[in-house]
Amino acid sequence: MTKKESLAILDEQYSYIVNFRLPRLMGIFREKPHEFDRLTLPILWADHEKIALYRLLFEKNIPAAKQEFYNCGTLTTYGVLRFGYWPKDKKAEYIEPDVKVDYMGFVSHFSYLLLSDCEALIQQYSTLRHQWWDEKTKDGLLVYARAIQCILLDDWESLEKHLIQFDKQAKRYKSAQHSKEFFIGMLEKDIGKVKRSIETMCEKRYSRHNPFLANLIALPAAGYAKLAWLKGMQVQIDSPLVPMELMPIAPLEEYVNPYERFWRLGED
Repeated sequence: MTKKESLAILDEQYSYIVNFRLPRLMGIFREKPHEFDRLTLPILWADHEKIALYRLLFEKNIPAAKQEFYNCGTLTTYGVLRFGYWPKDKKAEYIEPDVKVDYMGFVSHFSYLLLSDCEALIQQYSTLRHQWWDEKTKDGLLVYARAIQCILLDDWESLEKHLIQFDKQAKRYKSAQHSKEFFIGMLEKDIGKVKRSIETMCEKRYSRHNPFLANLIALPAAGYAKLAWLKGMQVQIDSPLVPMELMPIAPLEEYVNPYERFWRLGED
């Protein structure tokens, strides 16, 4: 699939999402608020992902793209806040709480959250935890999330100890080795190593199983580049798959959460 074909698909999907699916979902949420929990991840999140990329690639509207990345980020964190401490002995109809919390470790989810430039959201992510945290980290499901958190918190000692987890991941996924090299570069404050690891990820296209999105943005490469900038390392990535126009730190004056009225925190 070519980039031109990917852009055509994005254009078509954007039109369907904003003109049909989002209005329909909002109608469902108003009539049956409990459906918000079931449809938030991944359906609603994926719609805002495509809107964000449309704003970025077609409209060249950076503030609007950041708002959409923020929407993605709030949906990700909501999943953890809502289900992170769901009673283990209580079944949630149509929902698997221990699966909902996994999304915070997906490369696309933390990448878009960082690209939003929303300081409060990023700070919130840096300390997110849930009752399955230790068990899932041990199983490798939150290896990336934990490393991101260490850097956001300037906890370099914990990051160094955590790097061994990437060796376990690399036995199954080659991409884990390149991520480890990125985190080593961050640990050593080596901008050259950081740049090489990100550009290698762009070349390998490890980040997406979806071929149409793989032609539009490289993940986690774009998220890693943004993380480097957030920590004062202004790495320049020579790849069209990493939108450098999003790298300078420029938060919006205001972020709007369009779904906060549907949130059901602290409820069974």
